[in-house]
Amino acid sequence: MGSAKFELIRDLAGVVAPARCVVCGTPLATGEDFLCVKCLWAMPRTFAHRRLISQFADPLARIVPDARLASWFRYRSDRPYHHIIHNIKYLDCPKLGVSAGAQFARELLPDGFFDGIDLIVPIPIPALRRFIRGYNQAEKIARGVGEATDIPVANILAEGFFRRSQVGLGSANRRANMSASRFRVKDAASLAGKHILLVDDVITTGSTMHSAAFALKSAQPDITRISFLSLAMADGNF
Repeated sequence: MGSAKFELIRDLAGVVAPARCVVCGTPLATGEDFLCVKCLWAMPRTFAHRRLISQFADPLARIVPDARLASWFRYRSDRPYHHIIHNIKYLDCPKLGVSAGAQFARELLPDGFFDGIDLIVPIPIPALRRFIRGYNQAEKIARGVGEATDIPVANILAEGFFRRSQVGLGSANRRANMSASRFRVKDAASLAGKHILLVDDVITTGSTMHSAAFALKSAQPDITRISFLSLAMADGNF
């Protein structure tokens, strides 16, 4: 009975204040989730899984050869699609992360991107930041990918220490903000022989993904492959 009342209240709220497209703000039609059809069609997709992204892939090849990389859209803070990331991280919209992760995964499925992947691992955030935010945005995105692909999600990475946010840092300072000991790997023995997919919200310089991959391979050299997925990627990686 309580569940039925909740559904009724939610439906009535939708009539009074219909959900709006995250990008353009227009009311969503039936069947649309967080993006209207027009904005979904016009999204500046990277198609990174179909091409070589040299600035990201070159340093990565020294850690994990033949890595796969997928990123949904080109990220620029002066373009409206950045609201997807901003809302997930700063406006208490964890469900948006799940929906976006699932939508992107469904687009990737026909290309076979997920073939052979055994485990999805979200990039962690520091414990204090997670406490303040209430959730880890990368984990929500990973959950959406997992729902669309039926691949399990595991929080096997943990932050080794508190660090300042990467927001607003240049390339050199981002690298200085990273460390080989930044991430701890839990239950490393169970990862032997597995293909791991690392998931984050945005790839800027790639330093976070590189550090996570390095931590995984250092903890368990018998990981067969590590691949990478993000919702967005900064234009500088193209």
